[in-house]
Amino acid sequence: KDVGRLYEFSHWSLTPNGSEFTSGMADRNTNVYAVYNITAKKYTVEFVNDGKTYVPETEYSYGDRIVPPETQPEKASDVNFWYTFSHWSLTPDGTALNFDTYTVSDNIKIYAVYKAYDFTVWDGKTAKEITRGNGSESNPYKVSNGYQLFWLSKEIANGNEKIAKAYFEVDADIQLGNFEWLPIGNSKLPFSGKFDGGGYTINGLRITDKNLADAGLFGYVNDAAINGIVFGSAQINIESENDVNAGILCGTAKAADGVLKISEVKVYGSVSVTSKGNVNAGAICGKLVAEGSDAYINNSYSDSRVYARSESNNALAGGISAYVSSSDGCAAQIRNCYSLDRVDAAAALKAYAGGICAEVSVS
Repeated sequence: KDVGRLYEFSHWSLTPNGSEFTSGMADRNTNVYAVYNITAKKYTVEFVNDGKTYVPETEYSYGDRIVPPETQPEKASDVNFWYTFSHWSLTPDGTALNFDTYTVSDNIKIYAVYKAYDFTVWDGKTAKEITRGNGSESNPYKVSNGYQLFWLSKEIANGNEKIAKAYFEVDADIQLGNFEWLPIGNSKLPFSGKFDGGGYTINGLRITDKNLADAGLFGYVNDAAINGIVFGSAQINIESENDVNAGILCGTAKAADGVLKISEVKVYGSVSVTSKGNVNAGAICGKLVAEGSDAYINNSYSDSRVYARSESNNALAGGISAYVSSSDGCAAQIRNCYSLDRVDAAAALKAYAGGICAEVSVS
């Protein structure tokens, strides 16, 4: 009679749902009715996560609504992807099950469905915490992808001083996907740790934010050690109203309380900055400043077009660093470096361009 109910014969009755009729003589035409015991059919529901039981088989009656698990499942990352839970589905990769409207009508399994993030190409917005290493000199954080590199950037932007001083080591090529990049470190909290690129390539760096004072993979570094990074297809293209220091590696590199060392950096791409303020645009860094300690760029080169233009002030363009400054007897040195591409500057006031640097200041 009803697909959701079980009917088991109980007895005969003189009425459709009456008491049991046993025996007797009929004195007129009489209907005798079959009366049944009626129960709802029972079904089992199992929740499955990554091929394994997440919630064991639970019994439901026909027509019941299913209660989803209180906690979200997790799936471990693999070589190429990491995963975040998306929804529950009636098929392993199906659409989301609406628990508010779905009712039980059979034995079923409900599967956890995940969103996969490709480790090899950053999505332009997601930060993934680094889980290998602890940031010490003997056990540096291991950076394998753009998600983890962006985590470094976000942590410093959020004021994490411990991360700003930590040790990092790249162990794979990184694809930034030409999404807008947030530079690592700023003048309020510079990066002052050690970053070993391991000779791996960072591809697809892109910066266009007109509000940045210091633009590059790193915005502002102070007393840091950075080495072994190769940049492929980097693009910095800024139109601003303010002073801008820009370089593919960093906007400003400063030595104050400790030696600053940049070495074995190779940059391929372009840097173009137009502003009404002062512009320092270099292929590797915008400004190299030794103020309290020594600052070095060693054994590095550029094959990157550099253009600096100021509509109202000064513009410096350098094949390695636009501006180099030293004071109090400190050394600011660029050694064993070269640049191959064109460097140009234009300005309302002072416009200097140089294959290595545009201006050197010693005081």
